Amino acid sequence: MKFINFKFNTTFYISILSFILFNIIYFISFHGFNFNRKLKLSILWFLLVINYYIFASTDFRINRLQAYTGLNMDSLAWRQNYNYDHNWFIGGFYVNIGNIYVKKPSNYSADSISNIFTNISSTNKLTNITSSKKPNVIVILSEAFWDINKLPWIKFSNDPLANFNTIKKQWTYWNLIVPTYWWKTVRTEFEVLTWNMMKFLPSGSIPYQQYIKKPIPSIVNEFKSNWYSTLAIHTYEKNFFNRKNTYPFLWFDKFIWQEDLTNPKYKGPFISDEEFINDLVYYFKLNKKETSKPQFIFWISMENHFTYEWNKFADYSISATWSILTPKNLQIINNYAQWISDADLQLKYLVNYLDSIDEPTYLVYFWDHLGAMWDDYYSYKQTGFIKASTENEWSNTELQQMYSTPFLIRNNFDKVENNIWNIGASYLGNYVLDIIWFKKQSKYYDFLSYEFSNCIAASTSKITLNRNNSNSAYCSGSLDGHNLLQYDILFWDNFILK
Repeated sequence: MKFINFKFNTTFYISILSFILFNIIYFISFHGFNFNRKLKLSILWFLLVINYYIFASTDFRINRLQAYTGLNMDSLAWRQNYNYDHNWFIGGFYVNIGNIYVKKPSNYSADSISNIFTNISSTNKLTNITSSKKPNVIVILSEAFWDINKLPWIKFSNDPLANFNTIKKQWTYWNLIVPTYWWKTVRTEFEVLTWNMMKFLPSGSIPYQQYIKKPIPSIVNEFKSNWYSTLAIHTYEKNFFNRKNTYPFLWFDKFIWQEDLTNPKYKGPFISDEEFINDLVYYFKLNKKETSKPQFIFWISMENHFTYEWNKFADYSISATWSILTPKNLQIINNYAQWISDADLQLKYLVNYLDSIDEPTYLVYFWDHLGAMWDDYYSYKQTGFIKASTENEWSNTELQQMYSTPFLIRNNFDKVENNIWNIGASYLGNYVLDIIWFKKQSKYYDFLSYEFSNCIAASTSKITLNRNNSNSAYCSGSLDGHNLLQYDILFWDNFILK
């Protein structure tokens, strides 16, 4: 991949002259003239600010820097070895630097943290299931799994979500409001596992890369503290999003990666969903033999990862028909539908297996984001799912459509209430603990339960959905409280633990 792609045009020559001028100013200030120290420092700060704005700010870091200099740069923070291989050291450094700084809330203090809990009654509960029958909990993040039937004016040869649509009628089925569209799975994963919000972090950041450098509260730790074994499995590379270094800080006992699997079955470039479910069942059975503890398993699939453009499969069990679709768009939608259909079939197999065993088990099945069906949302626009040309022009309805995915919760021993609600990804993990009636370890979760039940249903940088009584005096500042607690846990003194 070429790093330099010179464009000999006006902007190229302006960038060269600007670079020369920058160095002339530096040389004159520090070597050419005997300016006093105060003036030198003022000039240095000016140069640093300009340097940061051009190279590291969200506005310039990739698009304008590339346009003005001809540097073929990409934002590859999700995998740092690619970032530095492609962008070289200086380019990779400037891609990262804009995500380092997180502003300290102006009212951050031990008293502010304490005051958050003044009017919140404890939600800590002992489990309503005896210790010998604590339920296993399996949480599955299914890559880019989405209800493609929502695309208007398209008919499929058969329902790509036939099994999911049957299961959701009998169990809890909600809309999950997620912080990302079409990529960066780890952002939704981060919110679900830790209850933190991406909206309080720099827009280009990857928390697993930049911020989690110590053990932090997580849903995993809550299960671990309630005498569960905790296992994470991802059918992709362990370096992806720096998971291999982050999962120990989230309190997982064990983690298994693509590299640990023996001759896994692939479908296209990624491990298949069939392999994914077979491995899940295998390790579930293996853990039962190795420990008497109930199990918490977090599992991430990979088959449905983009891109969807090429002629992917030799045989298709499902196809879309609509005369107005361009050939390329039809290929994308057929690929996406086939992948979703594969995941849907494997969901059926997993549900059948769990129903066949004599152990109480919850299944939480959710999706990270919508699929990236072509550049600039083209497939969504051509089908009429969204009308506006750019994201900045989307209506509130379109924003909610593009940043929400379905999820379900079921078990094999009791009826779970079926309500179609909206819930933010940052509240999902805590909600799972609430329905199991867990004894929680941290006051943080009292706050989250109160906030979700009374104030906020979901909140991202794009969308905030309030509860009916969200105008109360407490709720008006609940997101500020959430930000304070998140900052305290990730970056500072952990006043909440004191």
